[in-house]
Amino acid sequence: MTTSTYTTVYLQTNAASRERLAVGLLLVEEGAQRIRFAYSSRKLGLGRELIGRGQLRQVRWALDNIHQRVATWNEPTAAGQLAFPAALAQAPFTDRYLDYLHRYQQNLLQYGAPVGIDLPCTDANFAFLYQEQVDDAPEPSKISEERRRLLSVPEREIIRTRFNHNVRVDQHVDARIDIPVRVSLLGKNGEDYYGKIIDSYRPIQFIDNDTSSFYALTVQTQGSKHYVISQEPDKLLYPKQHRAWDTLRRVDKFSYLDVSEIDVLEEVAESNGVHKLFADEEE
Repeated sequence: MTTSTYTTVYLQTNAASRERLAVGLLLVEEGAQRIRFAYSSRKLGLGRELIGRGQLRQVRWALDNIHQRVATWNEPTAAGQLAFPAALAQAPFTDRYLDYLHRYQQNLLQYGAPVGIDLPCTDANFAFLYQEQVDDAPEPSKISEERRRLLSVPEREIIRTRFNHNVRVDQHVDARIDIPVRVSLLGKNGEDYYGKIIDSYRPIQFIDNDTSSFYALTVQTQGSKHYVISQEPDKLLYPKQHRAWDTLRRVDKFSYLDVSEIDVLEEVAESNGVHKLFADEEE
């Protein structure tokens, strides 16, 4: 009885000879109840000389995008907010879609034939398959857990009830704002409370954009409270992201909180009576 399906993700290193390098793995539980995905930065490094630095950046961006979609799907409240065409199904990476990806082999990233297995989609089973199919060097599974914790911050009880989530702030919020900015959290009690969740495992350009836009907001709204919530990325596997994170946590225009310290913001919100600025239907 098949309970999960896995697909190996390959990097095509030579189109003429059809040489491929296994770089990632998708494991999908029946009914897409849970999805696991990871890719090997070490294996991507081996492919750098074969496909070029520019193309490798595109490949890493695509892999990070899969990571983000999987993390979003695994959040219970995020079901339905998916970027995949509805014609393929509501969930990403269904058996039908995996088969389509396998047959459509015209990109640098290619997908192996889907394989059905009688194993549940657990971290342990995924780790075993990943080491068998992709890389026996341990890929940091903590990345998925850290991202899950970071992405689930808005769903925490105190944060959910006291802050608006993922809103565009403009002159309707503060007349001093000339350049609108989207923030992760917005609350108020005499003064505005702004929060920005920055995923330090995303491609470096997204981290830079998030940091720059939030910094611009702090300049425009001096006197308000500003918080950045993030996490330290793996220094060896993500050196650029780690440098960006190290700079981020030293900026004095806002308060930096590691995702493990989110209770600090919750205590601030409760002790100061912070509440939502907009009704939920207005967001």
